[in-house]
Amino acid sequence: MLSALHPALAGQREGNTAYKAGNYIEAYNQWKPLAEQGSAEAQHDLGILFLNGESVTKDLATALKLFQLAADQDYAPAENNLGLMYGRGWGVPQNYEIAIEWFRKSAEQGNDVGQTNLGSYYIHGKGIQKDVARAAEWWTKSADQGNANAQYNLGILYVSGEDVSMNYGLAIDYLDQASLQGHADAQFNLGIMYHEGFGTEKNALKAAEWWLRAAEQGNLEAQYNMGVLYRDGIGVDKNDAKAAEWWRKAADQGDVRSQNLLESLPFHKG
Repeated sequence: MLSALHPALAGQREGNTAYKAGNYIEAYNQWKPLAEQGSAEAQHDLGILFLNGESVTKDLATALKLFQLAADQDYAPAENNLGLMYGRGWGVPQNYEIAIEWFRKSAEQGNDVGQTNLGSYYIHGKGIQKDVARAAEWWTKSADQGNANAQYNLGILYVSGEDVSMNYGLAIDYLDQASLQGHADAQFNLGIMYHEGFGTEKNALKAAEWWLRAAEQGNLEAQYNMGVLYRDGIGVDKNDAKAAEWWRKAADQGDVRSQNLLESLPFHKG
């Protein structure tokens, strides 16, 4: 005989489904009773609603309280979010030292987001002595779990060679992993690697491919670059109309270079 799903698990799952569908009221209705019964996951998820003001009035104090309740049960995502709140001064005085404590607790439980954030605090020396090696260590743990932000961070780190051996091969590998997950900044930088021939042969087609993906997500630098590629016919067929289209998108984001180039085109109108 098949056993029925436990009511609490069913409620959590229904809340998750509602949240993903943008039905925040239903998510609230499913999670609230579970949170009151002591479910750490529901407490955390309810905290997200209050943090973002989704179906409820935005209330940082309530979000903080709910995250704390979940973190007291060693719920790693809540520990990470407490780190964010203390690190950014959301509802509490900004305190990097306390933020690090929470990020570390989350990271040590294997939470990839906590690992990424802890690495970022090490790289910037926020509330702790700057330690690039430790940053790389935590980012690698997170990247190995598929975290795109950590993969991007490692890619940039190995390009810069800041307190690590510069390694374009590793940089391309990490940027590629993040890019395939849709990380726009990674896509832009991967395009740079192919355009300049860093760690690989120059490849205008691949540069254009990755810049296009980044540009379509609103990356200003990629939009500007796509305009240049279409103007000059590099990696794409020369097309002034498409060049203007991309420069206009970048100009709409305040890019002066694109605005000036737009005005230089013979058919530009205002």
